[in-house]
Amino acid sequence: MKTNYQNNNIPVSQREFLRPAEVHLLFPCSRSYLYELLESGRVHSICVRKKGNHRGMRFVSVESLREYFKGFANKTEEVSFDLLAPTKGRGSL
Repeated sequence: MKTNYQNNNIPVSQREFLRPAEVHLLFPCSRSYLYELLESGRVHSICVRKKGNHRGMRFVSVESLREYFKGFANKTEEVSFDLLAPTKGRGSL
């Protein structure tokens, strides 16, 4: 029996952690760009897995995402979010 780990009682906007597929609901960020942010260390996540397993469930810190996007608001130059949107004909950014 597969367990559903999503807690539908808590609105996405009030969660401390999101699954990578849920991030786009709050932030202008494709999943592929999110993984680039995670790999570079600009956004933080945790991976929850059972002892001995190689695979687990990744959860992204909403606070680190907010801090990352607030950084754009603090800059004096104009920032284009076109880079964050998926493009046609390309698999990733």
